[in-house]
Amino acid sequence: MKKLSTALLIVLAAAVGALASQAFFKPTAPAKAAETSALDTREVVPFNDEQTHYALTQMRGFLETLIIMDNAEFADDFQEIAAVAAVQGPGQGSGQPSGFHDAMPDGFRAMTKQMRQGFGKAAKAAQAGDLEAYIEAKQQAQNTCIACHASYRFQPQN
Repeated sequence: MKKLSTALLIVLAAAVGALASQAFFKPTAPAKAAETSALDTREVVPFNDEQTHYALTQMRGFLETLIIMDNAEFADDFQEIAAVAAVQGPGQGSGQPSGFHDAMPDGFRAMTKQMRQGFGKAAKAAQAGDLEAYIEAKQQAQNTCIACHASYRFQPQN
């Protein structure tokens, strides 16, 4: 009985603590979109909705490719790395909506090219079994993604 009472007191104390913490640490309301965009100094990419959807789909594809490449790297499967990296290499961005290329800011376009070159180099290095060159090329692609996301943003068109 004493063990049950102790356990009950512990559960009760935890519940009281949880309620007290909610009273003292109320989450703040999310910032309004207008306030957030005023603080976001990244350059807006002037894509329409179709172009934005295409770009976001491409970006998810890049991220998925990097994950597959990492998994293949851990499995020492350089053929798989080469195959998937090549899919994101130079000249592989097909099916672009009308006006997509022209709507890109110059820096955004340059980073896209640099990132695809990184994937292409990664594919060639993996095909050759050159781990050091592969890692360097993969980092080029990843670092370009990070720099681009730090520099540019999409804003819904009204």
